[in-house]
Amino acid sequence: MILALLVACEPPRDCGTALYWVGEAERVSAVGAWNGWNPDATQLVRDEQGTWRAQVHLDAGDYPYLLLVDGVEEIDPFQPLIDYSTGEERSLLRVRECDEPRLSLDLAESDADSLLVEATLDVPVATASAIINGEPLDVQIEGQQLRVEANDLAPGKHTVTLLATDESGRDTALRVPLWIEPEPWDGRDALIYQVVVDRFRGNDGALVARGPGERHGGTLRGVTNAIESGYLAELGANTLWLSPLLDNPDGDWPGDDGHDYSSYHGYWPVSANDIEPELGTASDLRALVSAAHARGFRVLVDVVPNHVHEEHPYRAEHGSDWFHEGAECICGDYACPWSSEIETCWFTDYLPDLSWENPEVAATVGRDIVEFAIAYDLDGLRIDAVPMLRRHAVRELVYQLAAATEQGPVDFYALGETYTGLDGHADIRMNLGPFGLDGQFDFPAMWALRALVAESSGDTAAFDAVVAQGEAAWDGSGSVMAPILGNHDTTRIASAIEGNDGQDPWSAPPPQPASDEVYDRVFLATALQFFMPGAPVLYYGDEVGLAGADDPDNRRPLPADEDLSAAQLELRDRVGALGRARACLPAMRRGSRDTLLAEGPALLWRRSGDDPVYLYANAGPAPLSPEGLDESLVDLFDPDLDPRRVLDPWSARILVSPGSPCLGGAS
Repeated sequence: MILALLVACEPPRDCGTALYWVGEAERVSAVGAWNGWNPDATQLVRDEQGTWRAQVHLDAGDYPYLLLVDGVEEIDPFQPLIDYSTGEERSLLRVRECDEPRLSLDLAESDADSLLVEATLDVPVATASAIINGEPLDVQIEGQQLRVEANDLAPGKHTVTLLATDESGRDTALRVPLWIEPEPWDGRDALIYQVVVDRFRGNDGALVARGPGERHGGTLRGVTNAIESGYLAELGANTLWLSPLLDNPDGDWPGDDGHDYSSYHGYWPVSANDIEPELGTASDLRALVSAAHARGFRVLVDVVPNHVHEEHPYRAEHGSDWFHEGAECICGDYACPWSSEIETCWFTDYLPDLSWENPEVAATVGRDIVEFAIAYDLDGLRIDAVPMLRRHAVRELVYQLAAATEQGPVDFYALGETYTGLDGHADIRMNLGPFGLDGQFDFPAMWALRALVAESSGDTAAFDAVVAQGEAAWDGSGSVMAPILGNHDTTRIASAIEGNDGQDPWSAPPPQPASDEVYDRVFLATALQFFMPGAPVLYYGDEVGLAGADDPDNRRPLPADEDLSAAQLELRDRVGALGRARACLPAMRRGSRDTLLAEGPALLWRRSGDDPVYLYANAGPAPLSPEGLDESLVDLFDPDLDPRRVLDPWSARILVSPGSPCLGGAS
């Protein structure tokens, strides 16, 4: 009886939440929803190390607040979430239920063919179970610690889910993805291949071209076939970015250019979880992800958190507080300019813009996206139209994704799209880490690279300066940026080089280039892109210099091999050799970038590391005699050739030390 009383009277767990601030100040306090915004109610106290701290004990819920530092209100720099309910940014403290059982990860590791996961439940364990890749796995229970081991595993990704029940019957779970692979993955190792699924490959191979706005019949099984055939690996790719896969409306819908479009692109969702049947089934997507993981590929899928199609159940089931009402505010109209209305305008009158200011929207849409990512064991997401979401919405989505997918050592890559011009570094940086996106597309460098190679500026110094400006802007964010030459929203790089990408995409689409020089310049641009820090993106078809004007002509189907010219096939071989070389050379992926020469058409870059690698480029129409080269360097692809020989117009040379294990190109 005495023992029972002691257990019954055991004090509750301390579920206090710590607040802290670092810096020089006379007085620091927190003012928030829990203390009536009273500047005297929650004082932070400075410890011996100079950090200001306070502990608050709150019921479960969300609490807006600010720090008051010597009388000046500040956002908490250590708080990931932001409140925007008043139209101004404030920090947001999220407190979970105190008495929920918690399963904490102690250890997660893998080696050549096995893995080990250990976790601790913070209350006594009643029962426990585990699954790996959907199959049961034995659990060892020692006190409150759970331990699982798996052996004889094939290379690839293996996801362990631990389930524990406490003595009160309450459940909790821990999901831990791990990889069996030769060396630990770094996001900078990624070479991303972007696929518009409807325009890539069908179940039976190459597609037949149809009208620009029509579906062409590409499928998930077509992508899987490309993975299994080795097509993507031959390009050096190890990461897939798939266009949106959720169900979209049937029929044709008017575009703002006067033409009708089907929803082949996937950006008009009518479901939170159903796969678009024209692309395949849920089983097809799982088979694709499984095939990719078995070959070491990461898989990213495009998601659309900004809006839905008018046929989406959200529109019928919820009131106006779920949307930025006012369909008359169409983005880009005279009365609704992008510059001032980008966060609330509608793309068109059948795409209602979601209001993430509503906590119910944030919770529901975030949950749907997280459940989609987990259901298909994805490795990351491409977040569409980031500037159309306020920063609090981006932070909320990233927070939910990280909490659900990063409970072990494997990172989940949240890659954002902030479409900007040359001067867009600040706009891109605003939504990067440490609490924001893991990376974004480097549009400023894209425009600078296009000016150099497509517009024939011959000014490598200007291009180099934009790349350096980006590196300075992203510094401290922890981000892995994504260099691009173009994507589904820009004209094709080959047509930009030929100078006819401004032709009408419907009535006068540019022809496939015939000039060898165009393909040489595409390769030069690709070499510069692949040499930039980050995770470069190869847009499907750019490996063969596919032509294309603006949307939708930039989304032509990928031709069959028999329909490619000799110049296109040669370009694909060269791009593949470059991509495989990047995979072989750690310095080309992870080394710091140094500019040794940027003058006129000549550019010499070095990526540092144990085995440094150099790129010497001639971005001009005349031959170039290299200068300033280390005489010990050799040509990566043909070590018998003199690396100091004349550089042909519009060409690039990769140079390494004579002892490099990657000489001759990677297999």
